[in-house]
Amino acid sequence: MTQKLFLPSVHQDGVREAQIMAELIAAAPWQKRKNVVIHPDLMLAAQAKANDMAEKDYFGHVSPDGFTANENVRVFYALPSHYVLKGNNVESLSIGGSTPEQIVSSLYDSPRHHDHLTGDHSFYAGQTAIGTGVSKAKDGRKLWVFVSAPSNG
Repeated sequence: MTQKLFLPSVHQDGVREAQIMAELIAAAPWQKRKNVVIHPDLMLAAQAKANDMAEKDYFGHVSPDGFTANENVRVFYALPSHYVLKGNNVESLSIGGSTPEQIVSSLYDSPRHHDHLTGDHSFYAGQTAIGTGVSKAKDGRKLWVFVSAPSNG
């Protein structure tokens, strides 16, 4: 079953915040990935996820209708076939925080997200293409998304 994601317009500040977040992650001195690329298709995938969470009022790797992180990214970007469709090999999420700097620091300090953010694990080190997105939840908190995937070209 193919699912379409609703992509509402994003306010200019959100686009700017997502770009800053991606640049912080790509250029960080702790970044272990070689040749990190901020990929436009992964930026779209991350923004779509942030928008989806805001529109459907949830926070999680699986949407209320069962759409997973890998499925979301596959709408925009070719993932390796060994990345299971109903899984998450690509996504880290955060809620709250007001600046990209706060969120990058929070993900870096989180034991569950550190290796994904930094590429400090052989699996994630090979994911050199990245994207980020941000949207605002109905309660006013910001929803932040970081995705990474192997470069496909």
